[in-house]
Amino acid sequence: MTKSWSSHRRSRLLFGLVGLAVLVGACGLTDPAFDADGVVRFVDVEGGCWGIDSAGQRLEPINLPERFRVDGLRVSFQAEDAADVASICQIGRLVRLTEIDTIAP
Repeated sequence: MTKSWSSHRRSRLLFGLVGLAVLVGACGLTDPAFDADGVVRFVDVEGGCWGIDSAGQRLEPINLPERFRVDGLRVSFQAEDAADVASICQIGRLVRLTEIDTIAP
């Protein structure tokens, strides 16, 4: 009986740790923010969408300010994943910009 109790306790502990890891990720306790440089791109789909090409991937900012909507503009920015929204464009990873500035040519 001791072996089954020990096995049962290990299973409960493992289940609890997995559940805790899921909750920590879902609550945003991990740091999803990142800094990067990139190039603003206009993509002619669904009436036109704006993205940022950065480090070999395309990002789709959900809040790109109007003054930065210039195709080919080099920018430096800070962003975080925007997993709580959807997009009709679907051109890249959805992000929410927290800071953005131009990079001098």
